[in-house]
Amino acid sequence: MNSPDCEAIDISRAMWHRANTAEQWIERRNVFTTSLATMSMVGYVLGLGDRHLGNILLSMSTGKIVHIDFGDSFDVGRLRHVLPETIPFRLTRMLTNAMEVFGVDGVFRASATNTQTILQKNRDSIMALLSAFVYDPIVQYKGKMKNMMEKSRSPQDVAERIRNKLRGTELAVHDSSITPLNTTSESCKRPDLLFMSKAFDDDAERDQTMAMGPEEQVGYLIQEAVRTDNYTTLYFGWGPLW
Repeated sequence: MNSPDCEAIDISRAMWHRANTAEQWIERRNVFTTSLATMSMVGYVLGLGDRHLGNILLSMSTGKIVHIDFGDSFDVGRLRHVLPETIPFRLTRMLTNAMEVFGVDGVFRASATNTQTILQKNRDSIMALLSAFVYDPIVQYKGKMKNMMEKSRSPQDVAERIRNKLRGTELAVHDSSITPLNTTSESCKRPDLLFMSKAFDDDAERDQTMAMGPEEQVGYLIQEAVRTDNYTTLYFGWGPLW
């Protein structure tokens, strides 16, 4: 991954060459980082998966990130029995290298924390909108949405999982109460599966005293998103090396 032929600096180089001035380059880089952070947190709350390179578009005139193809929403990708997605959002080298010297610890972390703070403050309004969509009987029994609901469990589970993310209690499960997800007790020691076993145990009782604030929650999610161990288990077509 560190060889000269696998630098993963395509986005960084493209933004540099497409900018007419240094000021324009800095502005586009900041827009890129901010929009990436915002969509990362929104995608995390919605359980948006399948974020391969073909589903994240970049406007070279503004630097803004645009996501397409929302088919794998509500954590469908993370609940697959075969090659489940083990990261909360895409934050590979191709993206972090385009943030230049600050990496994930500058504008990205600040923007992600601000976004999660706003989402938590407005969680009642967000849940009202999402619940209407999740519980819609017409939508539920139509093709892909029906398949989506079957994979990510009942509408009640989907709604409660989103609510836990907005409360910061998704991981508020004591280690002694963990039920391994799609695996055995031995392999549950893997960091990615330990995270998933806590996050997707819909029947587990959440300890409100263990709730994370926006800053702590964002820090944990970034740590999971850049963990090399998590990328080793992803489908190769997702492009984990890039």
